[in-house]
Formats: sequence, C-alpha cells, structure tokens
Amino acid sequence: MLTEEVEKMGLGEVLGIENSPEDVRDEILSKAVAIVETRALTEILKQLDESEQEMLVGFFEQQDGEGVVKLLSGKGIDLSALLEKEVLKIKNEYAEKAEAVIA
Repeated sequence: MLTEEVEKMGLGEVLGIENSPEDVRDEILSKAVAIVETRALTEILKQLDESEQEMLVGFFEQQDGEGVVKLLSGKGIDLSALLEKEVLKIKNEYAEKAEAVIA
C-alpha cells in the first residue's frame, strides 16, 4: 500500500478494526499508541545527552509539560512532527502486514 494512501487513512481503518466492538478497538488502539509513544521517546532520548535525559525524566515526574516542550524545542526536536512520523510508520507497517496476509 502506498504511503500516501495510508497517510489519508485513520489508524483504525488501516488496522481493519473500524467495525469491531468498541472495547476491542480501544484495546488495539491503546496498544498502537503505546508503541508510537515508546518509539518517539526512544528517538528523543537518542538526541539528548545524559544530563538532558535526567532533566526530561524530572519534567515527566513533575508533570511539567512546559518544561518538556522547552527542553525539546531547545534541542530542535519537534514533538508533533516526531509523533506524526511515528504514527505514519506504524500505519505503514500494519498496512504492509495486512497486504501480506491478503496476498
């Protein structure tokens, strides 16, 4: 499936769960979101030195969203763009797996 096609689709549509029971959809989407968050955080940590990583952990522990944003933007990390990239990657991965099953 072409990335452009997948980009226009919702994650539920790519996963083929849009007609599934709500609790099933919620569980699957929750797991997909956790994967996206883990990948994004891994990418962020790669771009920070040890002291910046400790600062980031502190901001998370204090639930200081403003501190997180300042730290990331100061390092040139666009969180929104990073999350969008990771969502698109997971959508493409699931689309490729679905195509392989259908083929």
